[in-house]
Amino acid sequence: VKTLDPANHGNKAGRWKPKEEAKLRIEVKKRGNDWVAVAAMVPGRTNKQCRDRWTNTLEASKKRVE
Repeated sequence: VKTLDPANHGNKAGRWKPKEEAKLRIEVKKRGNDWVAVAAMVPGRTNKQCRDRWTNTLEASKKRVE
């Protein structure tokens, strides 16, 4: 899993930080499932990373609570 951030020199992005998750939630609320647009607003993350984090972790945990 590579990051799009050239300043990261191709290193892996690593674990999601709380600030990144918060930004992801905001952008999904604004842009829906347009993962390219969402990823453009979450620095250092690809559209696939954003989609996977949303569907496998954040959205899934929301469904378990309901």
